[in-house]
Amino acid sequence: MQKTTLAPIDRLNALMASSPDARAAAAREATPAMPQAKSGGQSGRDALLAAFGPVTLATAPIISETAILVAHVEAFWVWFQRDVAPPIALDVDARASHHDRTAQDALRPDAAKIAAAAETALADARQAGQIGRLAVQVGGDEIVDRIPFIVTCLRNLELITKAGAFGRAINTLDNQAAIEQAIKALGFPDGDRRRIWTLAGFRAIAAPRQFFDALVAVA
Repeated sequence: MQKTTLAPIDRLNALMASSPDARAAAAREATPAMPQAKSGGQSGRDALLAAFGPVTLATAPIISETAILVAHVEAFWVWFQRDVAPPIALDVDARASHHDRTAQDALRPDAAKIAAAAETALADARQAGQIGRLAVQVGGDEIVDRIPFIVTCLRNLELITKAGAFGRAINTLDNQAAIEQAIKALGFPDGDRRRIWTLAGFRAIAAPRQFFDALVAVA
């Protein structure tokens, strides 16, 4: 029986629409897949850091205001659970303590509430002329400046996951022409959502230079 060969973009679409197990198996053929972040037996802080893993760095990025520093996410959570909405933080802690929960599972039910409460706290501080006081609470002006992007990430947890899946699917394409075709077929989001997509997607791509060259070629 003759084996059917899918066009690169059809192959990519099939992978994106397939089950998580099928996507992971296909990605492992090209490069080890990024492990699914587990938060079991841990805290809300751990769940937040794990869920934000694809868009964070331990040290400052070469290009400023791209990825978020891990330390800034940690500071955000300390501020949120202490000064903004302790009951919501406790709910996330409770879910994160379950060993069968992923970081996304622990955060998802309250992600919108966390985002809204943090956004309101920031807006109230600005309106009251208390940004300096807020900076002291969170640990510095840089962290205050990152709150809007952290809020955007909280509202787009699924986008972080999908971008990672796209990056791993790109790893299964074996030439630049196929990657260019995949990029053309993909509708990149705008604004900070594009920033999330780029950060999370690039972290999952085994050969980012080849992807970048393809991105430039279709620009």
